[in-house]
Amino acid sequence: MSESKKPPHPIESKDIVSAVAATALSVGAELAKSSNADIGQLALVGGISVLPTILGWGTSLHAQRKVKEAHRLWDTITSEWAKHEEMQPEEIAARLEERLRSERKEARYMHETIWRSIRGLMEAVDDAATVPLAVLAQEYLRNEQGPDAFFRGVVSLLQELNRREMLEVCAMLKWALNSDVSNTACIVADHRDGRWMLRLEQIMPKDESGTWTTRKGPYVDSMISEPDRILFLLEQNRLTVQTHIERGLPSIVDTVLVRTTAERLCSYLDLIED
Repeated sequence: MSESKKPPHPIESKDIVSAVAATALSVGAELAKSSNADIGQLALVGGISVLPTILGWGTSLHAQRKVKEAHRLWDTITSEWAKHEEMQPEEIAARLEERLRSERKEARYMHETIWRSIRGLMEAVDDAATVPLAVLAQEYLRNEQGPDAFFRGVVSLLQELNRREMLEVCAMLKWALNSDVSNTACIVADHRDGRWMLRLEQIMPKDESGTWTTRKGPYVDSMISEPDRILFLLEQNRLTVQTHIERGLPSIVDTVLVRTTAERLCSYLDLIED
């Protein structure tokens, strides 16, 4: 590994956090003034009012905890990025600041990635979301890629789940991925005899008549406490696909899992310590 020089004035995480706050406010103001802003963008602007409290060194315990998590978010972003570049985290921080201040169009994508990550951290119900958020953000920042549907879906999901639920979702995804799933499969949750059971239905290619068929696996005890809520959140955040199968029983809920998406989501949830 080649030796690299450290920047003369290392950037402290608190300086990055302050810069992020200013960036987020600026981006939000632009969205608010934009005539092309859609409902999702305007909803995003609605969260700006809490930024000064959370990132302005508020005195409440909640604000102090979130500021601490913001430090951890950025320390993780720079350290994870540094692993890929054979550089020091301080150098990555300097590079990140330089890119954010540039006039290149990619800087706009990076602003939005940072804004959505910070907003996700602020609204997360559990601090276990911090590291997955950071690793997700650094991948998009490093590749100068704007937040897409997957990014937005993961951030939104992490906001909603507590640590136990994140671990449960990860366990469910691993169970499905370790089964004989080629590309897509349907996760079926059935509430029977006072408990939830899960079954995986392999979606087979259409037959000669053009009809979809499924290969049904056995029921197993559910590894998630509230499958109805979790499957709804996965579907709502476009991390799984809605089924159109009429099962005729209100006790059954289902959703279609796409292997590539499930593998990506599982890689982030797998970062959470048990």
